[in-house]
Amino acid sequence: MKYSESEIRQYVAEEDVKFLRMTFFDLTGNQKNMSILPDALDRAFSAGIAFDASAIPGFGDELRSDLFLQPDTSTLCLLPWRPDHGRVARLFCRILRSDGTPFEGDSRALLQKAVDDAAAMGVSFAFGSEMEFYLFRRDENGEATHIPYDNAGYMDIAPEDKGENVRREICLTLEQMGIRPEGFVPDPEGTLKCGLLNVEVMGRDVSVVGTHPAFQGAAIRAIIASDAPVSREAAEVRFRLKPHKVLLFDPQTERRIPFQAV
Repeated sequence: MKYSESEIRQYVAEEDVKFLRMTFFDLTGNQKNMSILPDALDRAFSAGIAFDASAIPGFGDELRSDLFLQPDTSTLCLLPWRPDHGRVARLFCRILRSDGTPFEGDSRALLQKAVDDAAAMGVSFAFGSEMEFYLFRRDENGEATHIPYDNAGYMDIAPEDKGENVRREICLTLEQMGIRPEGFVPDPEGTLKCGLLNVEVMGRDVSVVGTHPAFQGAAIRAIIASDAPVSREAAEVRFRLKPHKVLLFDPQTERRIPFQAV
């Protein structure tokens, strides 16, 4: 969403935001940031916040060490894992030189230039992220080790899979940040109407099982928080989702079946 500078100032005041993380990336894709207080927002919007670029490999030397971070107002987002009192928000930033020209090592600027160059040739981009990671144990001092968190295999379940609560927290946190993980999300206003077979309690989570005419048998399962309002007595459950992300295939011919949300 595109915010104006005044809207961001108002949001910061109303939501008790006390720290703003000015975020950028180095040449190898590592995320960096520096925090400012709300009273520095005017300076950030007008001229940018100076930082010592010589401390970032590839960004400059001691003779040309001043670069400036200028926030992109469309990237404002609260960080839900930080305290509710004295909240923390994040803004991705443009990297500028002292004369206001873009820094040639700004990866976001390089990506935007590639998009603009492609558009001039009649080519459009669609970007998506796929995050892959490993979970490792910590030692007695809280430091990371190289010992895997569990010994489960691909798509295993508990008790072998010990990462289910981690994935749950990741998904809930992403939703708080306005990033919805792909999948079926129960919603009374959802466009996908399914027959409700069962609601199963699984520890802190609930499994919602439903049917749809395009499937054979119980084929829709959504893992949600245990406090989500899904009644066991209901005859149906509705899900919200992106239809173009749902892939259905005929079990006999293996041909793609067009998806219709009814």
